Amino acid sequence: MNTYDQKVNLYFELKNTPESSRESYGRRIRSFTSFMKEQDHPFGHGSKERRQSISLP
Repeated sequence: MNTYDQKVNLYFELKNTPESSRESYGRRIRSFTSFMKEQDHPFGHGSKERRQSISLP
């Protein structure tokens, strides 16, 4: 488990987040990273302007 996953899991634990919400978050993150890979922009790379241009409303 990487540092990001550990931080997210700790946040969920502290907020007593339901398992269904945790699963939904995981699906959304996987979908977003797939989208970024399809756009040839790996997650975590790129300029702030680029990230804002592809943000959903």
